Amino acid sequence: MDELDPDAPLWVICHAGGRSQRAAAYLNRNGFDVSNVSGGMLAWVQAGKPTIS
Repeated sequence: MDELDPDAPLWVICHAGGRSQRAAAYLNRNGFDVSNVSGGMLAWVQAGKPTIS
């Protein structure tokens, strides 16, 4: 975690949102400004958001 800037906002995402939710909670407990992308990449793609292959 030394590579992460605790003053910069972070967004975390995984396939369906469960793992990133746990990661976001862990980072938040350790002083990071973090948000989880609810629903993960599945929800992101279904909402028509851009992706890079």
